[in-house]
Amino acid sequence: MPVFMRTGPQGEAARGSKREEGGFSPLSAPIGTRPAAGQWPLPEPPLSPMFTRPPAARACTGLLPLVRWLSALALALAAAPATAQTAQTAQTAQVPAASATVAVIGMPVPSAQPFAVPAPATPAVAGLVALIEASAEHCTAARADSREHRTLEADVARFRRVVPAAAEVPIELRDCFWDGMVVRGERIVLSTRLARATPAQRFFVIAHEFGHLAAGHHGRLAGLVQDLLQHGGTPHTVAGALRAGASAPLSRRNESEADAFAVQLMLQAGQDPEEAARFLDAAARAMLPTSDSHPGPHSRAAAIRAITARLLAARD
Repeated sequence: MPVFMRTGPQGEAARGSKREEGGFSPLSAPIGTRPAAGQWPLPEPPLSPMFTRPPAARACTGLLPLVRWLSALALALAAAPATAQTAQTAQTAQVPAASATVAVIGMPVPSAQPFAVPAPATPAVAGLVALIEASAEHCTAARADSREHRTLEADVARFRRVVPAAAEVPIELRDCFWDGMVVRGERIVLSTRLARATPAQRFFVIAHEFGHLAAGHHGRLAGLVQDLLQHGGTPHTVAGALRAGASAPLSRRNESEADAFAVQLMLQAGQDPEEAARFLDAAARAMLPTSDSHPGPHSRAAAIRAITARLLAARD
């Protein structure tokens, strides 16, 4: 739910980590990774206790079999076709005339469809999904008169002109540890720190986050949690399975789809997707080993180049 390497005033690469869905940050950083001293311009926000995998969750022998079974079930569900909600999203979105191009990435690009807030989940499901999704709880208000805020504000306005379907999507500009994220499937939060990236890379981040919304990835995660509960899991055991990485395969699939979605939007907007690939290449050079919730930056960069080549070939 994204990858972003940020650079400080002296060009030092800063690293971070994020929860699983919808956040652009160094996606390749493992859970709990913290930047090295001096690599981050502002103090790091504290990690949520739910952001780590407590030893107790693994050491509870009475729950381990059920947690493992739920994790295996989550893997099988993630490998299955997209949920009915995702399929419905694909049917209602306007598909560009170049249907062959859409087939390359497996998801349509909406043009003028209004943004729809996902239906609220039950409290139990919502609470469990919150364990694995990005959160803006540690973001702070950004100065509206700053150069960074004005840069991102112009980027958002430009994106909405290029993608009319994003006109009604709430997009907040704040000062966050991560460059971008989707919160509860309802809104996009962008960090003003993203202003350090190139214009094409900033477009990629916005398009990636919008891709999470357009594809209904929040609903897909909620559906996975609901399925686990319906197959005998309790909130406690499902939480243990999620902390153990049960949602990681689905999260990686969501991230790859959002990347592909962003590449197509970049081409339609006249932006060069190679900028996104270079951004990920740079992130790979600065990152620690990848987390289980996101594809590694090297593989993401390679996938972006491959998708770009197929999309350009389909135009010929």
